[in-house]
Amino acid sequence: MKQRLSFMRQLNAGIKNKLSRKEAGKDMKKIYKSAKILIVDGDDNVLVLRRSSTHPWSALSPDLPGGIVEPDEELAIGATREVMEETGLVIRPDQLMKLYEMKDIKFQDAIINRIIYGVKLTDVKPGVTISWEHDHFRWMKIEDITGIEASNQVGIQYIIDHNLLKTL
Repeated sequence: MKQRLSFMRQLNAGIKNKLSRKEAGKDMKKIYKSAKILIVDGDDNVLVLRRSSTHPWSALSPDLPGGIVEPDEELAIGATREVMEETGLVIRPDQLMKLYEMKDIKFQDAIINRIIYGVKLTDVKPGVTISWEHDHFRWMKIEDITGIEASNQVGIQYIIDHNLLKTL
């Protein structure tokens, strides 16, 4: 009981001081915001990247552009920043449409809240300059995406089932 009370005091102090859950209590998990973007070209192809062999998570697996958003960063701004860093493509936050959101994804010692945005480009297969995080890219039909991280695959399937690419 004494241990639980101490933990609750730490947690309350952390909340009052706006500390992360991990800092407030060591048993709590850190929460990350993640934003991915389904980039659709003029022929309805979607940009899929492949994580490099040196990528810290799921090396050599398919990936959507985007990633972890900074704690003080708006999701759409973070998503477009990540896309610029990973692909060289410049997308404005006001071009994005939210297509899917998934909360409380357990990953190692953290919780991830993920959003998948969509954006429609007019160009067909525009040039991509990939970063160190990826070693290959491909434009493909959304229905052909396989082997991608499970939480993204669930979102992609939802987007397909609800025909959401047509809303872009």
